[in-house]
Amino acid sequence: MKREDYEFFRKNGYLELGQVLSDDEATRYAALFEREREMHGRFWRDTGIWQTIYGHALLTAPEFDGLIRHPKIIEPLQALMGGEVCFSEICLRHEVLGIAAGTPRVEFGGRGGVELSLRPGDAVLIPAGVSHYNLGASVDLLVIGAYPDGSEREDLCHDTEQDRAAALPRISSVSCPSMDPVLGEGGLAQAWT
Repeated sequence: MKREDYEFFRKNGYLELGQVLSDDEATRYAALFEREREMHGRFWRDTGIWQTIYGHALLTAPEFDGLIRHPKIIEPLQALMGGEVCFSEICLRHEVLGIAAGTPRVEFGGRGGVELSLRPGDAVLIPAGVSHYNLGASVDLLVIGAYPDGSEREDLCHDTEQDRAAALPRISSVSCPSMDPVLGEGGLAQAWT
C-alpha cells in the first residue's frame, strides 16, 4: 500500500480499492445477496436514509466470509489496521448461550482455538474474557443469551492484542456468578469460588 493511500484513508475514512471481484464472483455474491433478502427479509431493517441493513448475513450465508476475506479486500484492510484483522469478540462479562434451534459451529479462544458444533438443547457457559466467533450456522439458528444481573451492557471488544490488553484489568475484576446459569445452585458457581 502506498503512503498516499494511508493519507487518503486518514483524511476521508475510506479507501477506493477498484474492482476487486471478477465478473463471476460479483454475479455469485449478487445472487447470494438477493437470496438472503428473499429468504430472510423480515430481518432486514431500514436505516431511515437510503439503505437497509441485515446484520445476520454470516449466520445465514457463511459464504459471505469469502467476500470479507477476499485477498484484494483483507490485505489492504490488514495494512490499514496494522496487522491481522480479527472477527471474533471478547465478552467482558460471563454469558451463557443456549441453542434453541439450528446448528452453529463456534470457535472459542481465538484463531486456532477450540471449535465446537452445537445443536438444539446445547448450552455453553462462556467465562468473561473467552473470545468466540460463529464459523457458520444453519439458516434456522436461534440462540438465547443470558448474562448475570448487574453486568455491563456494552461489553464487547475484538480479540486483538491491543483490545485484549486493554480488557484484561476489566476481565479480572468480573465477579463470579452467584449461581450456575444452567443448573442453579451448585454446579459451576461452586467450582469458580
